[in-house]
Amino acid sequence: MKQELLNEIAEILNENSCNYSVSLGIFTSQHKKTLTNEDIICKTLNRNITFYTINTVEKPEILHTVTSSLMYAGDEGSGPSQENINSHQFKSLLRDLTTSLNKIISSSTGIYSFHIKDGHPYYPVFWDFGFLFVRNNFSLVFIGSSSD
Repeated sequence: MKQELLNEIAEILNENSCNYSVSLGIFTSQHKKTLTNEDIICKTLNRNITFYTINTVEKPEILHTVTSSLMYAGDEGSGPSQENINSHQFKSLLRDLTTSLNKIISSSTGIYSFHIKDGHPYYPVFWDFGFLFVRNNFSLVFIGSSSD
């Protein structure tokens, strides 16, 4: 997965939105196999973080969480442009993201979802997600949120 893809998705969701801002990031790191998941996430995001939860997660839940978050319609006073969400370009980017996530999931030996209590790199208000994909001594963190 490339940050450029995430930037394009966020740009479409942020364009013509009302009190709504999306942040998406992909972060990677090499580390010792003996690190805890908490330590891996802190190292990968380069910050001190406390967590509400870190749990194993299955592929369908990841895809559902990411898709439903990015397709969030908002409400009367805030949200993305419905025209942008329904655009061919956005749907194409979402397919690219799903393809990329499927590749990452299939090559990972450990997959976890997490929720940050303190130290979040973004400012979640409407939705947020965090996933850790581990492969031996290499990890990838995919994180996203929307705020007002």
